[in-house]
Amino acid sequence: MITFALAEAALELVPAEIQKHPAVRRNARRRGKSPGDVLLDVSLHFAAMKSLEGWEKRGRPDIVHTTLLYVLATPLCRKGLMRVYVHTVADLIVEVRPDTRIPKNYQRFVGLMEQLLKEGRVPPKGEALMRVVGSGFSHVLEASQPSFIALLSEKGAPTR
Repeated sequence: MITFALAEAALELVPAEIQKHPAVRRNARRRGKSPGDVLLDVSLHFAAMKSLEGWEKRGRPDIVHTTLLYVLATPLCRKGLMRVYVHTVADLIVEVRPDTRIPKNYQRFVGLMEQLLKEGRVPPKGEALMRVVGSGFSHVLEASQPSFIALLSEKGAPTR
């Protein structure tokens, strides 16, 4: 069994400290939601995000969307031979069932992620396709008990 974990994914709802910013409120009003129920997205909330600590690595749900589309489409995943986890910058662990079909439409994906982060699971009732299973990256390591770990860095050089 192979475990794929996307670490420090920039997936979170708009934090309280920027919910009153005009860019955030405008986007929430347009979508008919409260600012705290909207997914943080740098392409929509850039002006507000600049005041956040570590803003450079936050608000990128598009990366999570693309990654999940590719990973869940692999033959290993389709045969049920892969576990998929997303570890967020807020230190939440999301377990994604291998038979989950991620919407190709980005806006539908955003709606699912908002529901996941608000309710803790998708769908809210019935068998969960995605669910928050805990916090801390150690949860992934304990659940998968790997015999080998490969970490990829943005620097692209071997690390030890």
